[in-house]
Parts: sequence; C-alpha cells; structure tokens
Amino acid sequence: MNHKGVEYTLTKSETPGFWKWQFRIGDLVRSGKIEASLALLACAASS
Repeated sequence: MNHKGVEYTLTKSETPGFWKWQFRIGDLVRSGKIEASLALLACAASS
C-alpha cells in the first residue's frame, strides 16, 4: 500500500494478537511487529 509516498505493509503474524509491519521511504526500510487487540484498545480508550 502507499500513503503519501510511503510504501507500507501490515500483515497478521502467526501469533494471535500480533501484526507485522514494514515501511519503505526510498532506500530506507524499517520493519517490526506490534501487539494489538480490541481489549488493549478498549483499555486505552477508557483511561
């Protein structure tokens, strides 16, 4: 996908609740994974 000239991907990992991400700006590539679930988002919203 592309957003304002930044190529990026977001995919579910094999581990439930985790996502893999990668973005590319020119020759610079960064990637990682993040934990995200509806329960965590609900806790953050109520704080």
